[in-house]
Amino acid sequence: MNQAPNPKPLRLSRLLPAVLFAAFCVFVTWDADHGGGWFGRINAIPHGDKLGHFSLMATATFLSNIALRGRAWKGILIGSISVFVLITLEEVRQHFVPNRSFSIGDLVANTVGITLADILYRYARRVRERHSMTESRDSNPVSE
Repeated sequence: MNQAPNPKPLRLSRLLPAVLFAAFCVFVTWDADHGGGWFGRINAIPHGDKLGHFSLMATATFLSNIALRGRAWKGILIGSISVFVLITLEEVRQHFVPNRSFSIGDLVANTVGITLADILYRYARRVRERHSMTESRDSNPVSE
């Protein structure tokens, strides 16, 4: 009986940073929903809000792709699309929350962060795979 190989299990060392960062993002959202006492100061920086959106989404995307070991569906990294869908729903939700508002600028900053992190993750994975192939080739010389 021939069975398909099981995908590698998700390890805690890969999952934990993404889960902790997701918890941090939930706290940032809660804080903003309640007046932004902790992170409200970021608005004092020129374009600070957009830089915050960009940075949070880039980090969330990169960590999600690491946690999911770069799993993809039809060439789309599941971590990247998951962050995009969740943050788009969150941005729409803000339209209905007092003290918050829907912002196309925030959505653009989120999308740019997600896209950049996706590209960087794919590049890092290619570099790592090439490095692994080189090491394996160097450690197994062909005898003549």
